[in-house]
Parts: sequence; C-alpha cells; structure tokens
Amino acid sequence: VFNRLVENKTGFNLLCEISRLLSSNRPSEEIISLVVGLTTEAVGLKSCSLMRIGDGAQKLAALQPVWVPEKSLLCVPLTVKDRVIGVLNCYPEAGRQFSQEEIRMLVAVANQAAVAIENARLRAEMQTALEELETRKKVDRAKAILIGRDGLTEAEAHRMLQRESMDRRHTMKAVAEAIILSEELKK
Repeated sequence: VFNRLVENKTGFNLLCEISRLLSSNRPSEEIISLVVGLTTEAVGLKSCSLMRIGDGAQKLAALQPVWVPEKSLLCVPLTVKDRVIGVLNCYPEAGRQFSQEEIRMLVAVANQAAVAIENARLRAEMQTALEELETRKKVDRAKAILIGRDGLTEAEAHRMLQRESMDRRHTMKAVAEAIILSEELKK
C-alpha cells in the first residue's frame, strides 16, 4: 500500500508539472523536452521519446497505448480532439512490465502533453499571422504614400517596393517602414 501511495504521489506530481505546461508560453520543442525528461524520471524509464506526426513519425492508427514486447516499448498516442498528433515512446528497463495504473498515468501525461504542444503550435501560428498582417499593413501604407506622392499605380508602387527590397536585400516590411518614416519626417 505504501509503494502504491508513493507511485500515485509521483504520478500526481508528474501530472501537475505537465499541466503547468498547458498554460505556459514555452515553444513546443521545449515542452517536448520537458515532458520527456519529467516522464523518464517520474516513471523510472530507461529512456523516453516523443515524436510528433510530421516529424518523421509514421501515420498512427492506434488511439490506445500499444505494448511492443519484442522491443520492450510502450507507445502512447498523443491525441487532440480524436486526432493523433504524435506518440510518447516509453522504454522501461529490460523485463519490466507496466502496471495498469502506470499506463493510465502515461495516457494522462500524453493527453496533457498533446494539448500543451497543440497550444504552442497555435500560439506560433497566431504570432506568424499577426506579423504577416503587420507587414501587410505597413506595405499597404507605404504603397499609399508612393501612389499619393509619386503618382504611381498600386501595381507600380508594389513593384517598386519589391525592387527596392531585392536591391537593398531588406524585407518588404523594412523598406515600407523606411518609406513611412521618411514621409513622417517631412511633416
């Protein structure tokens, strides 16, 4: 009974640490590293790895943990909304079998890790979209300045921004910002 309480406390602490990652702003690579390290230590594994679908992992069909006895490997899918996004591979010491409670805990860890990784992916996507929108707004503002100041058409203004960007080896955003700044300094 005492060992079971200690195991449950370790599993509970692991789940608490991983649940903390759910609300963090850490990038997915850091989340993966932490999940692997925490899981390896808390469960007492020889090693552990986490592969995302698209990171070289094969398409997974299993939505339940799979024990591969010939490799002494437990594969626990990471699922978000019934979609497998990766797998948590757990390698115990040779000859060790996982208890049902350990498997349930690893499923909970994998589920929380999946949500944390998906949240990190969505945050990164949102940040990229915001940066693209900011660039587009600045490019549009610079084009409006060129149209009004130099009498260019929108297409001509756009081509001018592209040409300056390529010639000066700066981003379109940087060229647009320079045009906007020069116009503001004239006022």
